[in-house]
Amino acid sequence: GRNRYRMIILPGVEIIPATTYEALERFATGGGILVATRRLPKLAPGFLATAADHAKIAEISRRLFEGASPSAHFFAAETTELAAKLAALLPPAASVSASAEDIGFAHRRAGAAEIYFGANTANVRRNVEATFRAKGAAELWDPMSGQANAAAVVRRGQDTVTLALDLEAYGSR
Repeated sequence: GRNRYRMIILPGVEIIPATTYEALERFATGGGILVATRRLPKLAPGFLATAADHAKIAEISRRLFEGASPSAHFFAAETTELAAKLAALLPPAASVSASAEDIGFAHRRAGAAEIYFGANTANVRRNVEATFRAKGAAELWDPMSGQANAAAVVRRGQDTVTLALDLEAYGSR
């Protein structure tokens, strides 16, 4: 469809339709990041699937995940390696300084604008530095008042901007 993705994750998928897997192969060989966890797809779905159907799925898995330079990534141990490996493959759209696990972000793109919604789900105020995968001017919008103000930029990277955020308990921007 019209959706555009940078990364697709197959979490423990063992059974997959060939047409779906072929589309995922085109995605991965076209520059998208395809990740499988726990196990690789190896079976076609349904009671009527033949040995040839299953072999086709196994062959796509071999092409995607094996060889000297595979176009997709497999991580067997989700709990120990997945988070760091995903961050290395595609840096997060937003991240916060240490000890701010109660702050989360949603990210959307609208034309040339990168829009982030950040929320503090803790019952205490949080002062953090947040780094966003974005360029250009940064504004903070207050959803309660509708006011937008230029954000105080702490530092800029080539493709990132870091802001100091003061989020009241259960607050958002």
